[in-house]
Amino acid sequence: MVRRSGVQEPCYTNATFVMRKVASPEMRSVHSAVQPPVQERAKDLECPICKGSEYEDFNGRQNARCSTRRAVERNRLMWMILDRLGGFEPGKRVLQLAPEPSLARKFSELSGDAYHGAEVNAERFQKSQNKSIRMLDLCTDLAAIPDASYDVILHNHVLEHVPCDVREVLRQLDRILAPGGLHFLSVPIRGEKTDEDLSPDLTDAERLARFGEKDHMRIFGSSDLRDLLQEVWGTGPHLIEPIEIFDRDDLRRAAIPTAARQGASGHSVFHYCKGAHPPAVVLAEARSKSAPKPERTIAPGASAAVRTVRNEVDASYPAEDAPPGSQIMLGLEALRRDNPWPDFPWEDHAPFKLALDANGDGGRDIVLREIVAKDVRLMVEVGCFLGGSALHWLTANPDLNLIGVDPWDGNWADYVLGMAHHPSMSLHVEHLSDTEVKRIARLLSDYGNFAVALNNLRDFRHRFYPVRRFSPEALYYLRRREIPVDMIYIDAFKHRADLDAAYALYPDAILCGDDWLWPDESGCFVMQEAIKEFARDHGFEIEAKRQTWVLHK
Repeated sequence: MVRRSGVQEPCYTNATFVMRKVASPEMRSVHSAVQPPVQERAKDLECPICKGSEYEDFNGRQNARCSTRRAVERNRLMWMILDRLGGFEPGKRVLQLAPEPSLARKFSELSGDAYHGAEVNAERFQKSQNKSIRMLDLCTDLAAIPDASYDVILHNHVLEHVPCDVREVLRQLDRILAPGGLHFLSVPIRGEKTDEDLSPDLTDAERLARFGEKDHMRIFGSSDLRDLLQEVWGTGPHLIEPIEIFDRDDLRRAAIPTAARQGASGHSVFHYCKGAHPPAVVLAEARSKSAPKPERTIAPGASAAVRTVRNEVDASYPAEDAPPGSQIMLGLEALRRDNPWPDFPWEDHAPFKLALDANGDGGRDIVLREIVAKDVRLMVEVGCFLGGSALHWLTANPDLNLIGVDPWDGNWADYVLGMAHHPSMSLHVEHLSDTEVKRIARLLSDYGNFAVALNNLRDFRHRFYPVRRFSPEALYYLRRREIPVDMIYIDAFKHRADLDAAYALYPDAILCGDDWLWPDESGCFVMQEAIKEFARDHGFEIEAKRQTWVLHK
């Protein structure tokens, strides 16, 4: 949209516009009588409830609803969690509030008369196939139910409707839950703080605008909900992280959106086991023993490399290794000769892209911008891992040559395997199937980190120069060989030594890197603090975006 005043110069910037017709608040709350068409979907989709393979878009969400049983994402996820965590066991006494037909049918088959479906407006179920739903007002009727009456209590998007104190409702539900019993719930979530208004004077339109539906009393905030559940249920965690207990391919097959796989959202399921650790916590703890830490393992000897000072470097690389003025030992061609590529069956194994940048959400576009704007021709990346970020840089500028510094020692097979189920690291492999992750792990086990990383970069063999050394000694190694450098990207050990060495040896190079928001075990952003201190000492301004940072003079 442009506000014109007087004569304006034409703008030739590419722009994209999206326009959507928005109905009135009253009309938005009414579901259309015309069902959205079933679209062509991937053949491997399968509803965990009915095993159907057809999904349809719903309320603007792709693959949101199963075409057979009409189950939306939270229904399918709740089913999967109950199935995995022992909720579907015969003979259990079950209380389900506002029951979804598929779950009601399942529990009725397993528990018979011990299954109780309940709803404040029970008459709306009378025309359905399940006529056993009874009336229950959570604000007035729970007190009449005896202690320890149920083994399982579950409800999806119910508590936002309750026109009384939710805390007291949860306490009453906990009272009627038997020792060892399971409680599962989901609620709509927006932001950190809960917004609530029980006033009868609030109009339907106001509730719709404020809470998302005209019959909602509140919308929960993730932080306030966590505190509420800890107050009633005790110490958590109570949020189920699906990525920790399911294979990603299973979640994809059930069309569970990425936003529902970890973190708190309206799809999330919270749970509690009375008097014991919830089963999901036990499962997650068992898996965490084999899960990676959020950072790569630092190989033996790295700390010694960090402590390396220039005198030690000079002793390690005597003058005859790179005599001053020598045209034989200096320059990129000599660097290539002294740091050869590995032997590898290149035609037998397809490359892959795996960058530790939250699958493209790490802010590295500010580095790409600098590469293009400053026409960077020679760049050093300290800490290359498997070449994923190197592919970003090399693709950005066809004239760029990249020196990759990494020891590529050890074996990262277990580390990569563990990513798939780690709450934060799974973002890095979201674009890869579980089968592909296992293939990558096999490659790493069979050929080692160095060969696999270089295989990923094989299309840029003429522009990528591997240097298998620790930093900052590798920067001294390059400087002694009179290698000119335009940009240095640091993604290695979380200390200031790399920055100091880079600036001392290449004062005109653009300095940038990763780990701006990386916390150590104490929660301190150690790399961020080092960068801020360095910037103050040398008169730099810092530009940061998510994990990425660039220093500007």
